[in-house]
Amino acid sequence: MRVHDIAGGAAGVGIGVFVLVQGARMPPDHIMKIGPSFFPSLVAAVLIGFSALLALRGALSRKPGDFERLDFRSFGIWRALLALGAGAVYTALLRPVGFLPMTILFILALMLLLGARKPLTLVLVPLAATAGVWLVFERLLLITLPTGLLALLGF
Repeated sequence: MRVHDIAGGAAGVGIGVFVLVQGARMPPDHIMKIGPSFFPSLVAAVLIGFSALLALRGALSRKPGDFERLDFRSFGIWRALLALGAGAVYTALLRPVGFLPMTILFILALMLLLGARKPLTLVLVPLAATAGVWLVFERLLLITLPTGLLALLGF
């Protein structure tokens, strides 16, 4: 039994259920029939499915009662905690700072945390991913993303 897979799967299912509940509270959109909760609910459903598979795999991986101990001195544990902290900081600063700068910094931080070291990759991936998400949501779906400090510059 792999405790960390079960714990991670349970956390993913919990987050997915939370997003589904919050999405159900969103008001319906009478112009676009999909509504604002469609994409978050879709992602949450996929998250719940894969998280449940992860937990099931962890539960079935070894004979019952054979637990692995979590080593909090492991870099992998600290990397996961740092990524969780980076997500919390991103969420807290998204509205005041703005989507574009915070998302670029967040992706860059996660790439560094995961070991990316090529300078061109560290520049192009955060810029391209952020620009792609911004174009889809702002221009294609007409969903306003937080401008934050960029509002001072007229964006």
